[in-house]
Amino acid sequence: MAAYNLQSNESFVHRCEGVVHGGIWATYSDELMLTSQNLVLIKKGAFGNTKGVQVFPLHDIKIFQGQAQVLVGKQRSGFPSLDVYFHNGTEQFGFQKKKEAAFWSKKINEVVTGAPTEMPSPNASGTEKVAGAMKDTVDAVKDAFGFKSKAEVAAVAAALPFAGACGSCGAPVTGVRGRAVICSYCDSATQL
Repeated sequence: MAAYNLQSNESFVHRCEGVVHGGIWATYSDELMLTSQNLVLIKKGAFGNTKGVQVFPLHDIKIFQGQAQVLVGKQRSGFPSLDVYFHNGTEQFGFQKKKEAAFWSKKINEVVTGAPTEMPSPNASGTEKVAGAMKDTVDAVKDAFGFKSKAEVAAVAAALPFAGACGSCGAPVTGVRGRAVICSYCDSATQL
């Protein structure tokens, strides 16, 4: 952060190293910093020395329907990128993880609009619905062919009548397994 001095009315918000910006020969060595006024890119060389500083004012970012035009996209290499749409052009910042690019998109939008951004949940893509439909389909196939889980088999077996002998007099007694029954001959209780 030594390469950029904050203005008196500017506050630091977030910073990240390992960002790529520029042409085909660019590497993940740059540093990106978000302040309350600017998006600052500190270009670094191969050995970590500062090559230059680019400042992108946040008030130049386009706003559409109350949202800053900062979107997560893909670089040519397939890695995630943060595409920032300014009034005078577009800048692309590359990240190694999509989660990090999404975090930057959210943070920039919060600073530009002044309102917290609601990120869609990972399940918003429909995975929960698909998983539920798949489970219902598998259950329907199991029912059609008579397959039952171990828990269902145990529950059915526990509810079946069971015959045994009275522990006192030896007379036959019937009931549900695991329950106590009263012998009809000697009136003693026996556990089946």
